[in-house]
Amino acid sequence: MIVTLTANPSLDRTVPLDRGLTRGEVHRAGAVTVEPGGKGINVARVVHYAGHPLRAVLPADPGDPILRGLDELMLPYRTVPLLGQVRTNLTLTEPDGTTTKINEPGPTPSPATVEALARLLVLEAERADWVVLSGSLPPGVPASWYADLVQALRPWGCRIAVDTSDAPLLALAAAFPAAAPDLIKPNSEELAQLTGADPEALEAAAAAGDPSATVLAARS
Repeated sequence: MIVTLTANPSLDRTVPLDRGLTRGEVHRAGAVTVEPGGKGINVARVVHYAGHPLRAVLPADPGDPILRGLDELMLPYRTVPLLGQVRTNLTLTEPDGTTTKINEPGPTPSPATVEALARLLVLEAERADWVVLSGSLPPGVPASWYADLVQALRPWGCRIAVDTSDAPLLALAAAFPAAAPDLIKPNSEELAQLTGADPEALEAAAAAGDPSATVLAARS
């Protein structure tokens, strides 16, 4: 079984515009879609579509609209109560493919909620082959939390993947080797955060079919 943690889930609202976005003007929207989101939930959706057993772990109030969305997708999940509604992330899409994203920070969970979420994750890890810690952390949660979770999960023998950025990624790397997961998935900007490399140079080399710059940065 694969267990995913989405500490800062979202409802992703996508609004297609009838023309290019112009500040200060009125625009007309096409068919708006609203779906459960957050990196961990996105991973869970792919795992579910692949037919693999999974459990999505997240904080959410029992009446939160995100849970109705998960039910519609038939994703197995477990939650801990969250005071406040899950955040909404807005994506504006233009006819030429240009997208503009506006992401809310999300509600600040109480220390009791954070502790309950960690306990639930460890409980689910007892039956897991992989645990995936993915996405941003909610406001008020220490940047070291993913590193702490990796160490808490280690005794259960599951493999651990982490996909995050900015302060949580740097805190995770600072806690190596004690908090080293089995897998991390940095993009060029995140790898640059860890190594000091130039993200544009990494992208350009990869686009030219030369992975050596990325390999060297990952080894540093």
